[in-house]
Amino acid sequence: MVAEPTITVKEHYSGIDILKGILVIIVIIGHVLTGSLNNNIVRYIIYGCHIPLFLSVSGFLIRKEWIKQVSIKKLYKKYQYRMLTPWLFASITYIVITGTVSFNTLIDIFFRPYFHLWYVLSLFIMIIILWITYKLHTPNWFILLGSSLISLWWLYFFFLGKYPISGPNQPNPLYYLGDMRTYAYFLFFYLGHIGNKYQNKLGGMHILPVAAFTGCIYIFNFFDKLPAIVVAGSFIVLNISLAQYLLNYVVKLKVKKIRLLQPIGVHSLSIYLWHDMIILTTKHFISKYTDKSIYYTITFLSLGLFIYLIISKGQKSGYFPDER
Repeated sequence: MVAEPTITVKEHYSGIDILKGILVIIVIIGHVLTGSLNNNIVRYIIYGCHIPLFLSVSGFLIRKEWIKQVSIKKLYKKYQYRMLTPWLFASITYIVITGTVSFNTLIDIFFRPYFHLWYVLSLFIMIIILWITYKLHTPNWFILLGSSLISLWWLYFFFLGKYPISGPNQPNPLYYLGDMRTYAYFLFFYLGHIGNKYQNKLGGMHILPVAAFTGCIYIFNFFDKLPAIVVAGSFIVLNISLAQYLLNYVVKLKVKKIRLLQPIGVHSLSIYLWHDMIILTTKHFISKYTDKSIYYTITFLSLGLFIYLIISKGQKSGYFPDER
């Protein structure tokens, strides 16, 4: 049996932890806010960039040298306890708390996880897909073309208001591929992964006008509906340009520690997995009986305390993929 190659651990980017901390906070705000995306512009803006940016960061932090040479067994073991076990425990806990336990819901954890937990499973699937592309020596252009077409296809239907997939009781084989966002957002994950090679060329200030222009198109769609294909294309370009600029900026950020944001980034998975438990609790006991201002105040204070407790404990129940 050939031993796994030893690969030197790359430099740890403290700026990445800060960026992850900011993104986790944005995710939480998006989940706390009430109203649909079409009725709440803050939620609409948040949902326009937070997940693609998070995926770009995760892809960026997966070392090409490691994933090209590692076996599938080693790959699974790396994420078994640091990501998958905490995710599975959280998934079961949420369906128990929400009272939806059944054989179907337990099986469906792996096809349609509870609310926000889709992201963790999708991220692991993306890592597996990335590993497969290296084993098959798939050209970059082919992956980028295929993932771009899938992303554009899914986002077109999303902005059209029609999801290109049916539920478990309807005959659609796509359902059993899992959450389609896994494949629709793979483009951002992959670009983040290969983007390190092109940071200096693509991540400078010159890319900000592109982000600003496409961002304006995306926001304008909130007030006056544009053709779905235009909004979908703008969404893709906006997030690619934002990710390239932010990653280029944070990897060069010379900072040792920011007391709040960096610890939040370090503990991002624990915070991500369990923050919705706080939101569910406050919604159950508060939102039904008081106005929104009270709900927001109590919820954000509770979440602040929750984050503080996780950070102060100094223990991670797992973490998103990074170079550690």
